[in-house]
Amino acid sequence: MDYSDQPHPAASSFDTPPVGVFVSERQAGDLLEQVDAATKVILLVRSVGNNEHIPFEKLGGLSVVVLEVDPSSRQSVNRLVNLVRSNPPYPVIAAISSPEMSLVRTLVREGVSDVLSLPLTVPELTQACLDAVARKAQPATALRLAPLIGVVGSSGGCGATSVATHLASALARSTPEGRRVILGDLDLQFGSVGAYLGAERSGSFTDLIEAEDRLDEELMKALAPEGRNGFAVLSVPETIPSSDSVSHEAILRVIERLRTTYEMVVLDFPANWSNWSASVAYSASLLLLVTEPTLPSLRQVKRTSDLFDAIGVPRSKVHVVVNKMERKLFKAIDASDIERTLDRKILATLPRDNADLGRAQDQGVLVHELGRKNPFGTSVAGLAASVIDQLQSGGAR
Repeated sequence: MDYSDQPHPAASSFDTPPVGVFVSERQAGDLLEQVDAATKVILLVRSVGNNEHIPFEKLGGLSVVVLEVDPSSRQSVNRLVNLVRSNPPYPVIAAISSPEMSLVRTLVREGVSDVLSLPLTVPELTQACLDAVARKAQPATALRLAPLIGVVGSSGGCGATSVATHLASALARSTPEGRRVILGDLDLQFGSVGAYLGAERSGSFTDLIEAEDRLDEELMKALAPEGRNGFAVLSVPETIPSSDSVSHEAILRVIERLRTTYEMVVLDFPANWSNWSASVAYSASLLLLVTEPTLPSLRQVKRTSDLFDAIGVPRSKVHVVVNKMERKLFKAIDASDIERTLDRKILATLPRDNADLGRAQDQGVLVHELGRKNPFGTSVAGLAASVIDQLQSGGAR
């Protein structure tokens, strides 16, 4: 390939420099078949091999670089990473066939502006380039984000939602006056946060997404009212949404909005993982893996722990909470067994509660609202203190 070739001469009549697209010969041919003569003027399409050196400095000014990456080729991946690390004056977009989530996370951490799936389509390429240029042009502003605590259950029935609801209450009681806490139910299909709190009429994440363009603090308060326990609640939608109806980008934007509005955000995660829920987990300040002291529950929490490793969640952010722990002298599984099995430290153990907790849930209240001291509630208060310690020691982002 002769890289001394310059963009089409007519490109000089445009205010924006051309987009450089560096892909395999097959992908280049497919892309060029889609574009008309006018579009070709602002595209510099070059076919390149996986190991081919690309002298970007010889290509003149570019507005965006789109570079194909072969995940199976270390040279191909390194070529992209080295380009981004050279701090070029243009945004860099990666183009990958069937991108793996772990690779996408790595590339985003390196500074890639966006990741597109191959084969490229002109509308998708155009929109991605426009968005990348707009983001590059925006002045860098340090957005202060409140801590995000994710509560992740190992399996159904492990008590993760009970932990999330009581933790939000304990955090609201233990934070300075005026610091607001919100608990959101991310299980948009089968979540029970609202039912456990008697707050089924509160808004949901889908309500926030639908109102995103006009979402201000007053509307946020209306959709997520603060309950009697001192924290705001987002419940599940009135109708069950399909799993593919949730926009990845929209829910991440809404959660970022929560983190700029509230002082602390607690999210109860769904049992089934998707790209968007994994992205939310990746952005969390702390992740609490709730498990029972049983082999099936521990196996499942180990799989979740491995998923977090695969997508690049720092291990320092992931903490184990053992729920329904028996207070017997001789137990089938003790805390040291669990730590050894999961290769993670336990942040807290919570006692089994066979009476008060179930009665409280049936009434849509928290256990301390029954009017007497309860071991589960006391232990969750201790968990809240440990969470705050972790955040203050540098876990929050």
